Amino acid sequence: MKLVKLLRNIDDYIITIAISGTIIVVSANIFFRYVLNSPITWTEEVSVAFFTLVTFFGMSSAMKRNEHIGIDYFVRKLPDPISYLFQWIRLIAIFGIILFVFIYLGFQLALDSNAQTSILGISYIYIYLSIPLGGLLALIHLTYVIVTRNKDFIKYNKGAY
Repeated sequence: MKLVKLLRNIDDYIITIAISGTIIVVSANIFFRYVLNSPITWTEEVSVAFFTLVTFFGMSSAMKRNEHIGIDYFVRKLPDPISYLFQWIRLIAIFGIILFVFIYLGFQLALDSNAQTSILGISYIYIYLSIPLGGLLALIHLTYVIVTRNKDFIKYNKGAY
């Protein structure tokens, strides 16, 4: 049960740490640049790494909460059975996109990356791994919805549905 709770919330923990880290690093750089007249050179690299974490783990967090945006005006005008069918088609399409684009191609990008950040020398592999890992968590959340057939998620009460 603790593992399920950890998997359910790990994306939120990572996002919280990354946003907090960004605030601290950028604030420190502002202080050093304008008060001490000596900017910190590596803050941009760290901020970009944190930003990628927030982006791709944020995708996962939004997936589990049904907070992705969507245009559903025409789907809402359809009769319920047809609307329900379109929602299932959409879920299956999202499943395939996450699996192929974010997980498969994300791992390929991470593994094929030989570059390093110019100042800290951090391999971009570590930065790019946020793409497939965020995709994997999003896929876990979406799989949970599909397997349990969570009607609240599939029905378009809120969000993009």
